[in-house]
Amino acid sequence: MSLLILFETAKLGDERMNSMSRGESSWGKFGAMLALIIAVTPLWWLHTGAREFLVSGVPELCWPGFENCGAWRFASQSRVDLVFIALGVGGLCSALALWFKPQHRMASASLALMFAVKLLLSALDYRLRGNHHQMANLVTLIFLLVPRPAATFALLIPSFYFAAGLLKLNAEWLSGAALADRLPLRGWLLELSLIGIVLMELIGIWWLLDRQRSPWRFWSILGILFVFHLVSIESVGFFYPIVMAALLSCFLWTKLDWPIFWASSSHAQPVLKRFSLLNLAKSWRASGGEVKLAWIVSGVFVGVQFLPALISARNDLSGEGRLIASSMVHNRTECRGFMRAQWGVHEAQIPMPVMQLPIRIWCDPLVFYNHARQMCREQNPDRLDWYLLSRNTSEAEYQLIVQARDFCRDPRRYPWLGKLPWGGQ
Repeated sequence: MSLLILFETAKLGDERMNSMSRGESSWGKFGAMLALIIAVTPLWWLHTGAREFLVSGVPELCWPGFENCGAWRFASQSRVDLVFIALGVGGLCSALALWFKPQHRMASASLALMFAVKLLLSALDYRLRGNHHQMANLVTLIFLLVPRPAATFALLIPSFYFAAGLLKLNAEWLSGAALADRLPLRGWLLELSLIGIVLMELIGIWWLLDRQRSPWRFWSILGILFVFHLVSIESVGFFYPIVMAALLSCFLWTKLDWPIFWASSSHAQPVLKRFSLLNLAKSWRASGGEVKLAWIVSGVFVGVQFLPALISARNDLSGEGRLIASSMVHNRTECRGFMRAQWGVHEAQIPMPVMQLPIRIWCDPLVFYNHARQMCREQNPDRLDWYLLSRNTSEAEYQLIVQARDFCRDPRRYPWLGKLPWGGQ
C-alpha cells in the first residue's frame, strides 16, 4: 500500500512538473525548500530534547487516540540518532533532486517518503507538535497532491499570517503579557511594536500578492517579514524562521496577483466594495478550478481557527479545539496541577511533574492527562482524582479547568474536538 501511494504521488508530481510552462518550472525549487524543512527538522528535534524522550522508559506524552505511544519507542538514543540522520540526509537528497531534476518522477516520490517518515515520528509524542510543523505539513501535502498548487499557495501562505493576527487580537498579546521577558522592548514601545505586528499580519501580508501591480509593496512586506523572523529567533528559536523563509520563497517564483482572485470588473474597485457579497459571487463564478480550490483551502484554514471559540469561551486555558487549530504564542499561561491518590486507607496529594515544555503546550490539559494515565498504570491506586487550575498571566485568579474524579476507573478518551469530559469551568 505504501509503495502504491508513493507511486501515485510520483505520478502527480510528474504531471505537475510537466504541466507547467517554462516560466513556472522553478516550482521544483519550492519543492526543494519543502524538502529542506524536513532535512532541518531532526536538528530542531535534537535541539528540543527529542533524542531523550523518544527512548523507552522515558515518560511519554501521547496524542489522543494513540495512548499506547509509549510502546512505540526506540531501544536506545543511538537508534534515535540513526533515524534522525536518515531523515536529515533523505530530506537533503530530496531537496537536491527537486532543485536539479524536478521533472524526474523519483524527485516527488522522495519528498513523499521523507514526509511520511516525518509524520510517523511526529505521531510518537505530543512534544513533537508545533505550529511550524502544521503549516509546513499542510503546504507539503498540497504540493504532493495538487497538480497545479500555485494559486492555493498564493492565498494560503498569507492566510497563515492572517490567522495568527486574528488570534493576537486579545489583551494578553496587545499588552505584552504573552511575551513577558522574551523581548528587549518594554512599555509603550513594546505595545506599539505588538500592534504593528498585528497590522502586518492582518493587512500588510496581502501585499505579497501585489508584486505585479506594486513591486515596492511586495518587496517592502517581504523585507519586513525578513526582519520580523530574524528578530524572532531569540524568542522562538531557529526552526520557525527557517520554515517561514522556505514557505515565503514561494512568492519569489509565483506570478499571481490579486486580479486572478477577482472578477475582471471588480479588482480595481475600492477594497470594501471589492469584498461585497455581489463581487465575491461574481469572482467565484468567473474563477477556474485552481482559484476555487485556493479560496476553499484558505477559507477552511482560517475558519478552523474559530472552532475553539465556539467550543469554549476559555479555550485559551482549556485548549479545547486547539488540537486541529493553530497553536501560537498569543497568550501566556500559568497552571497548577495535582493528583489525590488513595491506596486503601492511605491517601496522598501529589503535585503533577514539572516538565520543560514549549510555551504553547506547557499548561495544555493533555499534558496532565498523560501524567494521570501514567500514575494509573505504574502506581495502580484504588482511586485517583486529578485537578488542573490555570490562568493567563494578566489575570489575578486561577480557573478550575479540570476536575477528574476516580480517573483510573473511568479515564475516558481525550477529545480531539468538543469539550473536555471532566468539567471544571
